Amino acid sequence: MILFGQKLIGKKAPDFPKGLVWINSEELDWEKLKGKIVLVDFWTYSCVNCIRTLPFLKKWHERYKDFGLVIVGVHSPEFDFEKNPENVKKAGERFGLKYSIVLDPDRRIWDLYDNAWWPRKILINQKGEIVYDHIGEGQYGQTEAKIQELILAETKTKIDLPRIDFEEGTGGVCYPATEELYLGYGRGQIGNLAGYQKNILANYRDASQHKTNVFYLSGFWIAAGEYIESQSGDTANYLFLNYQAISLNLVMESAKDEKKAFVKLNDQWLNKDFAGDDVQFSGKGETFVLIKEARMYNLIRAKDFHQGEIKIFPANSDLRFYAFTFGGCSHSE
Repeated sequence: MILFGQKLIGKKAPDFPKGLVWINSEELDWEKLKGKIVLVDFWTYSCVNCIRTLPFLKKWHERYKDFGLVIVGVHSPEFDFEKNPENVKKAGERFGLKYSIVLDPDRRIWDLYDNAWWPRKILINQKGEIVYDHIGEGQYGQTEAKIQELILAETKTKIDLPRIDFEEGTGGVCYPATEELYLGYGRGQIGNLAGYQKNILANYRDASQHKTNVFYLSGFWIAAGEYIESQSGDTANYLFLNYQAISLNLVMESAKDEKKAFVKLNDQWLNKDFAGDDVQFSGKGETFVLIKEARMYNLIRAKDFHQGEIKIFPANSDLRFYAFTFGGCSHSE
């Protein structure tokens, strides 16, 4: 059974396929979930939009688990490394997720809902019927209100539920930030005049002029379908981007041991007003990030919207870079 797009309301929720890996719970099915309110959340752990919704999911889990709410985080991967159960388990621990997570490496659940978005939240009532569908971030107050409505609909005695803050997650001013940029040739668009040299070691020459919101390479790299991989730790080897945003993230991993990449903004080491959560400072004032596990690393977290030129210098070979993501709102992560 395949459900179509947003035309889900009123339909029976499809069964979870058997034999998938579950984290934080036993394998669940609709027989075990009978009489429960189920919130299905499609997510993937390197997605910044998904990450920004996790505090709300955690809060709802704690508030309403004793009232019959079961959250099922359907982890449908965007990149191949997100298919690794250990990577997902570590991510769940890092984010402090205690609700059920089911791994959907082949997007079987994704396809049952004919899904096309991260994140997406679908509420299913105690009869197994879909009653709410929200795509993307936001509308946290409305989602929580629907959860409470379902709880109260099946409650014969008077109960006090938490007050909902409908303004939570909606404040701040938003600006037109650079859109997500993929770096591998499968979905990326490189600015170098010669374009991608696919799946081979190549010496890239940086352009003399740079466009905004387009990335450029200098030095020795291998371009794969999902990522670009550094092949030298020389200072002539770098990844360049002229962007506009408040915050900037980069999905990265080390193909082998923990390795380092240096980060400069406008040809200067970062100061603390711009350094992201994963940036460290050396005794010489150099700014760098240590990369090992495959995940999203926060490189820039500024107070204000700005335009900047970021350069990332891999200190070693075998560092893989997948995608840039950006935040353009004053409350953005």
